[in-house]
Amino acid sequence: MISDIDFTNIKDSENFKYTVELDFFKKNTQMQFKPGLNIIYAPNGTGKSTLLKIMAQFTASEQGGVSTITNSWVQDVSGYRDSKLKGLAVKHDGQAVMYTNPRQAVGLFGGMAAFDNDFLSEGVAETQLKQSTGLTTLYRMQRILGILTGKVQAPSKIAIKGGSLNEITKELLKASIPEGQKTILLDEPESGLAVHVQANLWKMIEQAAIKHDLQIIVASHSPFALACKANYIELQPGYLDTSRSYIKQISQNIELMEAMKKIEAKIEKTPKTVNIEPIASPVKVRKKTY
Repeated sequence: MISDIDFTNIKDSENFKYTVELDFFKKNTQMQFKPGLNIIYAPNGTGKSTLLKIMAQFTASEQGGVSTITNSWVQDVSGYRDSKLKGLAVKHDGQAVMYTNPRQAVGLFGGMAAFDNDFLSEGVAETQLKQSTGLTTLYRMQRILGILTGKVQAPSKIAIKGGSLNEITKELLKASIPEGQKTILLDEPESGLAVHVQANLWKMIEQAAIKHDLQIIVASHSPFALACKANYIELQPGYLDTSRSYIKQISQNIELMEAMKKIEAKIEKTPKTVNIEPIASPVKVRKKTY
């Protein structure tokens, strides 16, 4: 479980110093999370994905969607006291964390991709897949979907693929709070999915948090996220109310359209009557007598 992030001095981090230009990071220094479902609800460009990336790096959950010690992760974070993650702190219970961003490129394709430990298992597989954006999302979500449905148990121990821990990495992975729920980080999991699939996915996420006793932290601006019982975190004040207002307006427009369709259908089924004008009776002309 993750309890909070401290980004008081995020400007000192080489990886995340760009956030000093974002309003949320100018006005805030911490963010807290609760057990169960947490939804970071905000528009594009406000830093919601950045918050998940920070938690992912601190818990080694960048590789393959689950916390895994790899050579590349050790190298990436070993210099965090100097620049990489300097000025940041994440309180967690030391358990493995699952992280999925369906939009992030892996392997060698995509401008932000890198040759990493997941190239063979993820990059090549997806290159061969050659499917639509929605199917790619579901492919990348396979492991998480198994956990959400209860078919697969969420791992509690951090896996090791390579690399040896040093004092810096040990400090990052060390538990700073009592053990709690297992954590899943999801960055816009509805990306590229059809409307009905999005609705079912969000229902599944909401139910899984309760049924399987999980802490799920999601970054999203999906309208379906607003129908959940969750701890909502706004990065832009008023965005929740504005979004709900627009959705309510759309809902009312749809209801009006449906009502109009019913009225039109009723009119079409109503038997049509033909109005026949009465024929005027002939006018009798009196003959004059002389």
